[in-house]
Amino acid sequence: MKVLTRSMLTVVACLLLASPVFAARTEPIRTFEGETGMARLSQVTDVLMSADDVPGAFGLKAKWIFEKVKPGEIVATLFQRQIMVKVTIAYDTKKYTITYKDSSNFNHDGTRIHTSYGKWVGALKMNIDRTFTEHRAAAAK
Repeated sequence: MKVLTRSMLTVVACLLLASPVFAARTEPIRTFEGETGMARLSQVTDVLMSADDVPGAFGLKAKWIFEKVKPGEIVATLFQRQIMVKVTIAYDTKKYTITYKDSSNFNHDGTRIHTSYGKWVGALKMNIDRTFTEHRAAAAK
């Protein structure tokens, strides 16, 4: 009887862990901001458009596709496996803001999204910040 109970508990635990409740880890959708510190809007655009190769896990890069929509706005799209994430990058000469635009297969419900969204967009933000730092340092020489 004890073996049967332990087996049943194991099966129940496996079923619970495989359920959508556990599989769909979500978090509130975040907005990311950073400083540009460039003199001209065209400089900001050039820096942002060059920040599309983002270091990822295991040395792999996440290739974002950047599309300039209008002065001061870029849409960045990432395709990973069967998932698509699209963000808007609004910017001026002082700051930039990354906001959620669209996604597919990413457990988006209007206010929450899969936890990988924050990781991937956070990595994009860090790469943008690094690229701005490199350009400012090169301009100061």
